[in-house]
Amino acid sequence: MTETNDKKRIVFERNMALMMHRHPHQSVVLKKYQDECPQTEVVRSGKFYWIRVKEGIFPETEKYRRLGGSSTPWVLLVFGLGLGDGLASLPAEYPRAMRIFVFEPDISVALTALHERDLTPLLANERFCFVF
Repeated sequence: MTETNDKKRIVFERNMALMMHRHPHQSVVLKKYQDECPQTEVVRSGKFYWIRVKEGIFPETEKYRRLGGSSTPWVLLVFGLGLGDGLASLPAEYPRAMRIFVFEPDISVALTALHERDLTPLLANERFCFVF
C-alpha cells in the first residue's frame, strides 16, 4: 500500500470512528454501501477540486448554495457535501443557525469525502446533521 493510500485509510478510519459516535444511523448507511459504490477519484483543476464518479463529475466549488441570508435563524440547509471544504466556515457565517443540515444524495461522494479529507471537526460539531 502506498503512503497516500495509508494516509487516506487513516483519515477515513478517523472520520468513520467519529461518524459512528456522533451520527450512528448515517455511519450504518455508509458502511453498508462502502464496497458497493462506484469508484471515485478527486481531480484538481486550477483552484477547483472535482469528484469524478463513474456516472459524471461534480464540482467542489469554493462556496455552497445557501438558503436564506446570514440573518436566517435556526436551520441552514446545504445540498451536497462535496469534499466538505466549504462547510467549515458555515457556523461562523450563520451564527443563528442552530442546526446545519447537509444533504448528500450520492453515497459514493460521501465516502470519497471521508477518505480524502479529515472531517472530524465537522463531524464533532453538534450543529451539523448529515443526511445520506
